[in-house]
Amino acid sequence: KGLRVDFMAVHYYSANGDVAAFRKWLEAVHAEYRRPIWVTEFARIDWNRPGAVTYAQNAAFAEAAIKMMERLPFVERYAWFAANPYAWRGHTPQINLVEDDLRLTMLGQSFERVLSAVGARQVAELGE
Repeated sequence: KGLRVDFMAVHYYSANGDVAAFRKWLEAVHAEYRRPIWVTEFARIDWNRPGAVTYAQNAAFAEAAIKMMERLPFVERYAWFAANPYAWRGHTPQINLVEDDLRLTMLGQSFERVLSAVGARQVAELGE
């Protein structure tokens, strides 16, 4: 039909924060499809135990994962999951970047620091 795939959009959730496993998985996806990758969602969360991962653990995972993805030339974009708090199976996982009042969580502060460190372009200011 003359269609083409320009990039692969993927999600990645780590139950244990293993950034090396994340990298290996991204490399396998790239090797399989030979297309740039957009990680449209990533986070550290155990969906079977949504309250098990802390903001501190997610902050460490986000920082290490962003630095790793920045070194992979085939990863063109990435976005954290999720920006705002929400309940999942009776728990509110500590994966949100902002509180309901738009204050940055500990994770959001870490995310902002690491993006600044890698020279990421800020798309919008909070509160606009």
